[in-house]
Amino acid sequence: MSIAYGSHSVMLHSMGADFDDYSVVQLLSISFAVDDPPTTRIHPQVQSLIDKFSQLYAEPSTLPPRSNCDHSIPLVPGAQLVCIRQYRYSPKLKFVIEAQVSELLRTRMIRPSCSPFSSPVLLVKKKDQSWRMCVYYRMLNALTIKSKFPILVIDELLDELAHAC
Repeated sequence: MSIAYGSHSVMLHSMGADFDDYSVVQLLSISFAVDDPPTTRIHPQVQSLIDKFSQLYAEPSTLPPRSNCDHSIPLVPGAQLVCIRQYRYSPKLKFVIEAQVSELLRTRMIRPSCSPFSSPVLLVKKKDQSWRMCVYYRMLNALTIKSKFPILVIDELLDELAHAC
């Protein structure tokens, strides 16, 4: 990555094993004067790739197709149902929650549930002053059997793939 005063550039460097095959691709360049706000310029080759595969960056409109095996959450033996009532919200915040749930139902990102389990919803303010809806799963997580084989550390995985072809 190369950085100069008043401008920032992000570059990918790739080097072959014999150092003869060396390439640099500039992904993003941000230039600004001290008094001006930053402006962003994307390299034309990268922009053409973004345009070519724009459907990959589109906001999803449905859930992915069902797989052959459905996911289940294993609970500790003898665990009771987690059924926590919703928190009280002002009418304004309740409207925000209802609008977000309606949008998620409309886009089919969620579906109605008949589960006896329930967890409350929290609203967290984002930097742009809008609201992020989060589900408070702490009580359910406390009753969940922890995985004996957690996902490996990404650094270890990348080290193992270092010289793979």
